Amino acid sequence: MVSNADVGVAAAVAAGRPPGLDREPAGGSVAPSALPLGESAARVRARWVAFGAVVAGTFVVSLDRTMVTVALPSIGHEFGSTGLDAVVTANLIAIAVASPGAGWLAQRFGTRRVLLVSLSAFVASALVASTATSLGMLIAARVAEGASGGVMMAVTLAAIYGLFDAHDRPRAFAVQAAVVMVSPALGPILGGYMSETEWRITFLFAALLGAGSMAVAWAKFRPVEALGSDGAFDWQGWLLAGIGLPLVLLASTRANDWHWFSVPTLGILGLAFVALGAFVYRELHLGHPLIELRMLRDRMFRYTFILEWLITMPYQAQLVLMPLELTTISGVSPLRAGLMITPSALGTIAALRPASRLFARSGVRAPVLIGSVLLAGATAALSCIGPHTSLAFVSAVMVVHGAGGGLCLMPLLVAGLESVEPRLVAQASAIRLVNKLVAQAVSVSLSVALVTALVGKEGLLSVATADRLHVAAAYGTVDRILVIPAVLAFALALYLGRTRVSAARPDLVDEPDVLIAISDL
Repeated sequence: MVSNADVGVAAAVAAGRPPGLDREPAGGSVAPSALPLGESAARVRARWVAFGAVVAGTFVVSLDRTMVTVALPSIGHEFGSTGLDAVVTANLIAIAVASPGAGWLAQRFGTRRVLLVSLSAFVASALVASTATSLGMLIAARVAEGASGGVMMAVTLAAIYGLFDAHDRPRAFAVQAAVVMVSPALGPILGGYMSETEWRITFLFAALLGAGSMAVAWAKFRPVEALGSDGAFDWQGWLLAGIGLPLVLLASTRANDWHWFSVPTLGILGLAFVALGAFVYRELHLGHPLIELRMLRDRMFRYTFILEWLITMPYQAQLVLMPLELTTISGVSPLRAGLMITPSALGTIAALRPASRLFARSGVRAPVLIGSVLLAGATAALSCIGPHTSLAFVSAVMVVHGAGGGLCLMPLLVAGLESVEPRLVAQASAIRLVNKLVAQAVSVSLSVALVTALVGKEGLLSVATADRLHVAAAYGTVDRILVIPAVLAFALALYLGRTRVSAARPDLVDEPDVLIAISDL
């Protein structure tokens, strides 16, 4: 039997067009790449301007999260320290609650519309946060920020997917990843600088950037009629996911205070697994589910999904552990210790260009194999840090650490999205976003819990000179454990095969790097 896809390819070939250029993207957004090969420079420029606006929105959400963390002491000085951690936790939980429904919204109303509405809601909630008169009002605004930001981050990936063809997507996602990777390095610096004057400026700054991104996206992101959903919104499935995912994040972020094997932690995790189990059962047996979990039956999507978890664990855990470790065992200032994250971000950004080129030519396996080796080696090297270790050595290792993550994560994302039907891209983006959030929360919490178990909470926060070797050994033990996921990722990547992304525009294989193209726009 000849499939619709085969008919479409045959029609494209007959018309003299490369296959894949006329495919309608997920969420009903126009793909400006679906233009004749002789498209005008103005149309190409408009496509990249729209892409810039979309990516800028994601950058604002990521930057906001890191800036607010640094501003917490100033917020606590005004509103008190009781419940202060909810300013961060509530935002993270709101992202997890909102993300599962992003795919249905994009399919029902169109990617452009959902993107603009969620970005508008983020700007409005940031403005409310900047005028908060109580901690409760601030937390409510942070919940709204998280919900709108979660939808926006999930839909952004689908929007980028729709803007470009299969050949250009790896490089577009590389630029998007590079921009997002800047936020962990810039966030603490900008947040610390602005909070010294007035913590409300951080939210005003986020609102201003978001408004600018929204204006450009409104003008340049071309509208199209939505595809329409296959069924009504699955409220029961959304509620089950909205219960289970926040409980997992809550238990993971608070387990170090409650202890991992305490009754509250185990009880919350038990309820979370029951809710998520019911969610999975419902989605697999529902005709029109909220999230099409049958995507996981696809071998490439399933493997890349698992690999993202394995790579995220050592990659994200080190970004939290490194400043804590340097502060306690090396005696450097918190600001200087926080700046040690910057080499990792720079390493990630530097690796994205070769990762994009390697992925386009050899498939997903090669960059993941190389990246997992670099990540495992850097994590093992960090286990040797002691009180007298040179910060230059730490910086060099963190560059390799970031490069390993950059080589892995972008190809895994693109390969995973390319393996599903276009109409499911927004859903796939949402489930992968949640996957990374949970992996990050669990890995960071478990790592800190293990260090605390080895040296004690007081020893972790206040270390005498004689105890620094003991604390360094504890961090070294955790680092060696974090090598295991990277090694498992290497082993699993061997089974990916040499699957390549089919370039929709083979005549552009040797096109100049996209960063050069953007600079000419």
